[in-house]
Amino acid sequence: MVTTIDKKTSSTQVTHLDELAKDLLQVAIQQTQIKMPPMLKQEPLEVLFQNTTFLDLFKYTLAEVLSVELANKDNAVQAVYLHDPDMNPDAASGFMPVDPCLHLLCVVEKSSAGFEAFISAINHALTEEARELPSPRYEKLAEILDVMIITAKDIEKRTGYALLLTSMHAPPL
Repeated sequence: MVTTIDKKTSSTQVTHLDELAKDLLQVAIQQTQIKMPPMLKQEPLEVLFQNTTFLDLFKYTLAEVLSVELANKDNAVQAVYLHDPDMNPDAASGFMPVDPCLHLLCVVEKSSAGFEAFISAINHALTEEARELPSPRYEKLAEILDVMIITAKDIEKRTGYALLLTSMHAPPL
């Protein structure tokens, strides 16, 4: 399905990726709410998205949900790792802002143009949907995804982002 905008009538057709992005965010929100303490589970999203614990859990949960989607999209995907270059040791205290961007390391047998195009397209759709979340962190978001594709050759040669696979800062999802 393709998005078409008719400027004369201002009608928009929703794409499959827009729906997928919306669904991924909804699942991540619901799964994050389940993980919250009982007294916070029923809070409105406007309140939850101000809570650093919720934001950290939401980011991790969205990465989990997205990694499953990436693996389902391409059989070459062997593993997906969350890499947070701005590790936030003070997240519990609320002093440092949570970076909403998901930095993922995606290990594949072999990279393909189709898979890279899918990542680019789902990034665009997810970013647009995430901007609608009730949080200032997402309102001005340039991109929600930063996916580094790592091949078996990269791992074998221990080059580039493949070096992070042995890092304690990039736990597997």
